[in-house]
Amino acid sequence: MSERFSAALLYVIAIGVGLSVVLFFLLENGRANAFTTYIVALALLVALFFPSVRAEILALPRSVVLALVALLEYMALSAIWSEKGSIAALIQHQGYAALILFFVLGFGISARRYEQFLPGLAYLTVCAAGVSAAYSLYLHFALPQYQPLPEPRLYGLGRLSNPVISAASYGFSGLLAIWLLSIKPAYSYRFILLLFIFLLGLSIFLSGTRTVWLAIAVGAGTAMALGSNRNRILCFFLVFGSVGLIGLLSIGWEGLVTRGLSFRPEIWSEFVSRTLTVNPFLGVGSGTKAHWVTPVLTFQHPHSVFVSVFYFGGLVGLGLLLLLLVITILWLASAEDSQERNLAIMLLSYGVIFGLFDGDNILNKIDYLWWLVWLPIGLCLGLRYQSRS
Repeated sequence: MSERFSAALLYVIAIGVGLSVVLFFLLENGRANAFTTYIVALALLVALFFPSVRAEILALPRSVVLALVALLEYMALSAIWSEKGSIAALIQHQGYAALILFFVLGFGISARRYEQFLPGLAYLTVCAAGVSAAYSLYLHFALPQYQPLPEPRLYGLGRLSNPVISAASYGFSGLLAIWLLSIKPAYSYRFILLLFIFLLGLSIFLSGTRTVWLAIAVGAGTAMALGSNRNRILCFFLVFGSVGLIGLLSIGWEGLVTRGLSFRPEIWSEFVSRTLTVNPFLGVGSGTKAHWVTPVLTFQHPHSVFVSVFYFGGLVGLGLLLLLLVITILWLASAEDSQERNLAIMLLSYGVIFGLFDGDNILNKIDYLWWLVWLPIGLCLGLRYQSRS
């Protein structure tokens, strides 16, 4: 009886993790999207009472899990010395850390336990992102008055209403589509995936977010260099990239070039200077506002995951993030050569490159940074060690 109940809980965790990803592209309400992460956390908490589930967690690479816990716990504790440090702020950020930890562990367990978890989740995510991109493109071309931005950049709907967020999320989905095509799906699926690759690529280009193309190129290029199925990944990466090239030739280069570096050096310099002034070792603390008002523009965050971690957590936080990445990469290098490993290489590389040039506080309720930072870590947890016999 207990084994059946624990197995049912693991099914709930897998479904909850999957819905958390897929519904991000379809729901307008962040609270509704966050509800699935609460279900995952509650189910995993209950499942911990069963020895079989605890054994599955202990089977995950311990060094990666410990590094993950250390980073999350430290960033949550930093709320104590934030500008509005209080017990309430500490509890809030501890809650964020717990949700992320349970999501990552749930993803790793599900990827190890269920063979079809990753392909199924990837396909549903690509479909959801493709539908979102198609509707956004319709509004962009058919109803331009719906465009709320002063510049003609495509933006998504609901939780993708920011061009950078939508482009980052569509790029993540595009890599999932490339991976699905590389594992030789049925021909009927290939047509659907190629159609969605076209829609996602066009949406990314029209968003004007240049970092995503660099991140996609590095992600796919790293997988080609280090993984298997190199020729197939190259083939479908070229299909994806050609969409951006076609869009570039038809729409023009000027709109992308005239934006220059989008004030990135100035933004990074400002937030690094603030951190060095307040506390370079511990940072300003999670929960501190990260606004910078200039005579020209107002910037809402540091526009880099790494600068953000340094701003909120100082050298200690940045060191823990780099430690987590190094340990994860070392685990990835020792994992079995598999299709899942190829995907982990692509997504982790994509997230790191994008995080260099954009991103906010990594400690938050479910948002696009979960796909760029936390999901690749969970995917790496789901890989198995390659024996050296």
